[in-house]
Amino acid sequence: MLKVLNIHDEPALGEEITSGLRSSGYSVDTTRLGLAGVTRAMSHDYDVLVLGETLPDIGGPAIVSALRGVGVQTPVIMVSGTADIEQRIQGLRAGADDYLAMPFSRAATPATPWRREQHHIRLVRRRALRGGWLVGLLRDERCSQRSGA
Repeated sequence: MLKVLNIHDEPALGEEITSGLRSSGYSVDTTRLGLAGVTRAMSHDYDVLVLGETLPDIGGPAIVSALRGVGVQTPVIMVSGTADIEQRIQGLRAGADDYLAMPFSRAATPATPWRREQHHIRLVRRRALRGGWLVGLLRDERCSQRSGA
């Protein structure tokens, strides 16, 4: 079971994301404060971090940058309510792996890109099963989704 940390300060959206992930079978921890999220991300082994762009104590890009700075390479999906491309670029440059702009449907719940077990691909852990062997993937590598990839 994938373990997700949802760091989001807006109660309704944070709960919607958490509820959607849990109903899909994920284990989800939540926090509304960025610094608490940094502490959890550094002290627990999460498969994915879902991160709001703006939090009351520290911004999303600063959180990603801090985590990357201390060697935490857990994939991060930033969730944003803005259409501002510059803010998205800032988050990606800080080290976020993906961006999800609001509004989004439940079908686009942040962990959807990682639901690829049927293809024997575990992008979250950057591993692929090929010919019965577990192969590690580099951060920039992509997997084909065809059977046997």
